[in-house]
Amino acid sequence: MQTDALERVTRTLADRYHVERLIGEGGMATVYLARDLKHDRDVALKILNPELGAVLGTDRFLAEIRVTARLQHPNLLPLFDSGDAEGILFYVMPFVEGESLRSRLERERQLPLDETIHIAAAVANGLDYAHDHSVIHRDLKPENILLQSGQPLIADFGIALAVTVAGGQRVTQTGLSLGTPQYMSPEQATGDRQIDRRTDIYSLGAVVYEMLTGEPPHTGGTVQAIVAKVLTERPRRVGLLRPSVPEHVEQAIDSALEKVPADRWQTAGHFADALRGHARTLPSTSRSHRAAEATASARTLGSRLRDPIVVAAVALAVAATGFAAWSSMKSEPQVLSGPVRFAFASPEEVSSVLGSLDISPDGRNIVYLTSVEGTSALALRSIDSLAPRVLAGVTAPESPTFSPDGRWVAFLSGSALKKVSVDGGPVIALAEWTRPRIGLYSIRWSDDGILVGSERGLFLVPPSGGEPRLFAPIDSARGETFRAGPQPIPGTRAVLFSSGRAAPNSPRIAVTIVPTGETKDLGILGFNAIGVAAGHLLYLANEVVMAVPFDVKKLETKGTPVPVLDRVNGVGQIALSQAGTLVYRMGSGADQPALVSRDSVQPLLPVGRYTHAAYSPDGRRIALSLLDGEKIDIGVYDLAARSLTRLTTDGSGNDRPEWSPDGTRVIYRSTRQGKEALWWQPVDGSGPAELLLARPGGVQEGVITPDGTTLIYRTIRPVTGRDILARGLSGDTTSRLIVGSDASESHIAVSADGRFLAYQSNESGTPEVFVRSLQGAGTRWQITNDGGASPVWSRDGSKLFYLSGRTIAFARISTERGFAVVSRDTLATGAYYRSPSHRSFDVTPDGNQALALVFAIGDILPVVVLNWVTELKQKLAR
Repeated sequence: MQTDALERVTRTLADRYHVERLIGEGGMATVYLARDLKHDRDVALKILNPELGAVLGTDRFLAEIRVTARLQHPNLLPLFDSGDAEGILFYVMPFVEGESLRSRLERERQLPLDETIHIAAAVANGLDYAHDHSVIHRDLKPENILLQSGQPLIADFGIALAVTVAGGQRVTQTGLSLGTPQYMSPEQATGDRQIDRRTDIYSLGAVVYEMLTGEPPHTGGTVQAIVAKVLTERPRRVGLLRPSVPEHVEQAIDSALEKVPADRWQTAGHFADALRGHARTLPSTSRSHRAAEATASARTLGSRLRDPIVVAAVALAVAATGFAAWSSMKSEPQVLSGPVRFAFASPEEVSSVLGSLDISPDGRNIVYLTSVEGTSALALRSIDSLAPRVLAGVTAPESPTFSPDGRWVAFLSGSALKKVSVDGGPVIALAEWTRPRIGLYSIRWSDDGILVGSERGLFLVPPSGGEPRLFAPIDSARGETFRAGPQPIPGTRAVLFSSGRAAPNSPRIAVTIVPTGETKDLGILGFNAIGVAAGHLLYLANEVVMAVPFDVKKLETKGTPVPVLDRVNGVGQIALSQAGTLVYRMGSGADQPALVSRDSVQPLLPVGRYTHAAYSPDGRRIALSLLDGEKIDIGVYDLAARSLTRLTTDGSGNDRPEWSPDGTRVIYRSTRQGKEALWWQPVDGSGPAELLLARPGGVQEGVITPDGTTLIYRTIRPVTGRDILARGLSGDTTSRLIVGSDASESHIAVSADGRFLAYQSNESGTPEVFVRSLQGAGTRWQITNDGGASPVWSRDGSKLFYLSGRTIAFARISTERGFAVVSRDTLATGAYYRSPSHRSFDVTPDGNQALALVFAIGDILPVVVLNWVTELKQKLAR
């Protein structure tokens, strides 16, 4: 029967999909890998069971399934297509290049606790979103949870509901199950018509139970036997099957698996909070069940104590315990022998732990970037404190670092280096880069002074302040474009750092010596050197901490790097104290292209890793950068077809896309061929990529004027650094300087009429937005005064949008009599991707929404690990 259905679907859809192979079979549908011919992508083609389809009205089923097509959430697998192929119902979803949770469990049986909670929390996020839109899954199970690059996705959301609503009672009369017995709630098992979100919470509880114990809550030889247990028996306690599971996790699962819906967690989010240990109360039923179990256990123990062998064993145990207790009173307190993990922010505070952080050398205090009423600030938190403390007087901070004695915090603020006491007091200026103003990236406080990484190299500033000294400049001859992330090696004068280069194999970990600047490339790819511990160099590469044997005396690596910690949320967001305490933001560094305004967020693409999105001139397509591990390519998203196609495929650092004025080509920066240059490429695939402009100093970004005659681009010049130039695309192609100064200029944007150039400059010490006339004498106007970045023009030139803190703001512009700012307003507020090099967002053709990359922070957790070096040694010994 299924073969006939496949032939009918294949024949009917031959012009749309090419079926390649069988993926799997389920109770409701058979799944095939197919090729979407129109969009040139792999999809999962699901053919509904013909017996099930026979009792469904086609029109009714397709009408109901459209409800699920409107669900858009990072943890929900979207619906691409559905229809009727000669009487066979089908639907199409993205093909996930990963594995299902079922496959993972079949391979490993039990999952680590932190990964289990991560998966559960992500699934809970998706459930809460769907539940808020009045859609219940009804068939949540490991087979329907897909894992793509560590990001859980719920598949077939609402399909069971569509079948139920369309087929009604006729479905159950076929004998087909619309749920899976092991994960089916009691109300589902009894056919209760009142099915709500708590049904899915029960199913999620069953899935979490299996991830931790290796088996579902109820098993049996037949469906009837399983259903009988679901209705009458309580599952065995998680702690009996896996004693290492914390009590709060066990209690959370118990409550999710209550027989009566009213006794369960009332939202999936509450369940996830309880798994993390953030639940304020537990349902009384969980406590009463535990009390009853404790009583039963006591009775069983009482009967066993009458066994003489057991009595003798207990007597020996009591004697040993008494001796140990007496001995402990006469000895030093015991030190924890293993690692201890905990989150240092509550669920309400997680979103305020924004970025760079550091931990004091003794491991007791953490400093991190936060937001207070939309303004950046520094928060200080002790690991034994219940709440953080904001350091007063700190403005626009970046890259905080503790002094070696832990009494001071230094930080960057624009082009200045400052410090403040951890006990409070005035902010003290230490140094400022005034001529030229250069890009400052990160700092670390060493015994020699404060190390500063920049686009010019590594500087050293005395702890009490003074003139910055460039002791390890970039090696321009080898293509270096920056030196960042300085990390001193305790007990030496050696400093690890990241060396950026305009090539695919960038950045690289290197080491230099203070004060000589003698430098050695260590031959490993990585962006964030974390330090040296247990005889290994630790560094971050693609959100994974790698460890490689390291000879501190010779400053050489000696073996092959191995992963020791994953899911670190970005550069500068992990630190290791000399006491062995680790602090980091756990989670995937991801964002989501979305249309945002003052009161709405409309996702366009799944959560992933993207940068630099730009609308095509006709507003029908979006070009953006796609990050896949170390590879970066340009993709083009068709808004009408909702399809994403890769324009470049070589992965050689292709990013910062812009469109040609006629919309036929995409211009982008690329590091292919070992140089940083501009390339352009036909969008329709009619020709290969072509080199548009290469020059000494590289070309970091470029746009073509609306009349198509001139390329305006940014390069790095030897003396003044980042400057903006222009050259004709034909005829006289001599470059001429547009904006050049000791400051750093970037983020080029040309108005629709070609009269004005907007850009970002740090000439005041803080990034601000400026506009310069491209005609006549090149008059200049400053648009922002309290920080502004990444300017974007509206299509009619009446508004200039820019980033200001956590807001996308705009200035209304009048050009009737020269150039003037008429008023200001805010378009949207949120956590958005912010690029240091090119435009970070775009605006819709009507100017009413912004196309932004919204940070996906739902599964990010700030974590402290005590005695992490002990865990590190255990991993390295395997």
